[in-house]
Amino acid sequence: MVILFCNNPLSPREVDIDYLEEYTAAISAGLFEVELIDFDALVNEKDAEKAVRKVSACDSEKTGIYRGWMMTTEQYKEFYNALLNKNIKLINTPDQYENTHHLPRWYNTVEKFTPKSLCVSPEDIRSKFDEVMEQLKMFGKKPLIVKDYVKSRKHEWHDACFIPDASDPEQVKRVTENFILRQAEDLIGGVVFREFIEFQSVGTHPKSGMPLTREYRAFFVNGEWMCSFPYWDEVKYIDIDKPDEFIRQFSYIDSNFYTVDYACKKDGEWIIVEMGDGQVSGLPGCSDKQKFYNWLYDYTCKKVRK
Repeated sequence: MVILFCNNPLSPREVDIDYLEEYTAAISAGLFEVELIDFDALVNEKDAEKAVRKVSACDSEKTGIYRGWMMTTEQYKEFYNALLNKNIKLINTPDQYENTHHLPRWYNTVEKFTPKSLCVSPEDIRSKFDEVMEQLKMFGKKPLIVKDYVKSRKHEWHDACFIPDASDPEQVKRVTENFILRQAEDLIGGVVFREFIEFQSVGTHPKSGMPLTREYRAFFVNGEWMCSFPYWDEVKYIDIDKPDEFIRQFSYIDSNFYTVDYACKKDGEWIIVEMGDGQVSGLPGCSDKQKFYNWLYDYTCKKVRK
């Protein structure tokens, strides 16, 4: 099995500094081949072949797992095909990557376990705002979170993320337009309005003032729940017990490697906050990287779903 990390753009023979701990853990596990890819060539130069030029070709097909920065589905497809030419097949196909990377693809599969959501195009915010407000009546006066198919601007909580009242056109317009403007070319898919849920608090972010909730990130591999970690590093969770039975039920997603972020509401009910492709989902700082890569080897030794 081959683990592929992004290189350091300033020192191409070294790993990106943000992935140094994982890179070291993957090597220390002694179970993987570890390679570096040129993320800049893939994303900015749009040259997937150049991005993988330093990756060693395999004599026979091997499974590959990418651990690095997010990429668009089109970039992933180019990356996937370039690695196939090296006899490396990424653990998730391009279709499986999008299944958990884009909210509209995973939302319907877990709809009853996640906040109510509405997807609109950025153009509708500009040219059909009255129609958008009409659609938002489904939320009444409830607060909302605005994001795109992949990410929010949660660290700009009051300016480009949180809408206190879904029925207030001034608030909706201000926050949503800020979000679109600041995302700029990084905006993926469309604009998503998500019902804001009050979760059990574990504190507030020391810089942005964003509320920090009792939230965890679970990793699934080959249809099995592998592990979970506390989501936030900025605070210590008082109660680290996790609802194992709740999270185990989400093993049916069409992906070989994905994450589920889940949090506890004030009333004690657990729900899904977000899903993501496991290759581009970060490991919380508090996680044990060495154990993660040992587990990853054990779980990927099982048959990968096609």
